[in-house]
Parts: sequence; C-alpha cells; structure tokens
Amino acid sequence: LSVIYAQNLLGTVEVVSGERLHMLQSLSQFNLKEQLLFDLPTLSALQVFSSDKHPSNFIGNAKEGLSLYSLLDHCHTLQGRRLLRSWLLHPITSTEEINTRLNEIQYFLNLPIEAITSVQRHLGGLGNLSSVLKQVISRQGSGRTSKAHLKMLHGHLVSAVDLIQACLQILQWQPPTFKAAGLEDIAGLNLSQAI
Repeated sequence: LSVIYAQNLLGTVEVVSGERLHMLQSLSQFNLKEQLLFDLPTLSALQVFSSDKHPSNFIGNAKEGLSLYSLLDHCHTLQGRRLLRSWLLHPITSTEEINTRLNEIQYFLNLPIEAITSVQRHLGGLGNLSSVLKQVISRQGSGRTSKAHLKMLHGHLVSAVDLIQACLQILQWQPPTFKAAGLEDIAGLNLSQAI
C-alpha cells in the first residue's frame, strides 16, 4: 500500500513541477521485519555515530568523531559510506543474512593484497559518478553540457572499466590449497626440534 502512495506522490511531483523525473526508475518494497530499529538516544548511547564540531563553533562543518562508524569507515566511495551508514542505522537480525555477509567478507580477506588495492584505487577514481551523470543528463537538453563535465564523466567511466577488469581478475583468482595435517604428520613431529 505504501508503494502505491509513493508512486502517486511521484506522479503528483511530476505534474506540479512539469518535469519528468528521469533518475528514479522504479520503487520497490523494503521489508523492515528483519532489521533492528533504533531511536536517536539509543544510537547516541551506543556511539554508533558522533559529530564533532570545531572548538569555536563557527569554523568549518561538523565531522565524524570517535564512533563505531568512524572505526569501520574505510570506504573509498560516497556510495560505500552511504551503504555502511545505512547498515549501521538498520542492522539486520536474520542469521542467514549475517552469515552471508560474513562469508563475503571472509572471501575478500582471503584475496591477495594487490587485488584489494587495485579495486580500491579504481573505486576511488569513480568519485560520485551518479552526480556527474545527473549533471550531464540535466544539462544535455539545454545544450549547457560543458567540456569539463564530459571530461569528468569520461574519467569516471574509464575508472569503471578498469574496476570491471580488476573484478574479473579477482573472479579468476583461486585461493591456494593447503594440505591439512593428518594425525600421522602430528605424531611424527618432534617437539624438541620445534622449540
């Protein structure tokens, strides 16, 4: 029912603004049954997020202070930071989903460091691709697309292609296999030599 209301709201926005909303392609239902919901005092008490301001209160914007988010945030893209923030705001409770995420994390921890740094480098080159693409599309109809925007889009797309190639290399990578020590190997071990 809420999806129907949201679609009607989008139709109203399109009629009132007189413009078609190009970036929003579809709506989908979001199930909150398998997620914890926190109120602001709980998030604050658990120090999930913390905002530090400059001592003078007039210089600069607030930044993330010492918090769970600041400890976990090693993201190389704005999209990654948004996803991490979303995960911390709405943690999952499904054991199956938690185990799936843990297995995916373990997979990446087992990759060679060169593969990880390559992916991180290419992710950093993506920047905010959706914002640049939105600017190019919105200016295209009016003929105001600048050369700088197109160069920026080109750079992001080159990074995207490089990222795809790095991911394909990761998919072809096979972890080394180790022979598990059998009881006969352990029985023949001379502990005095190991010390």
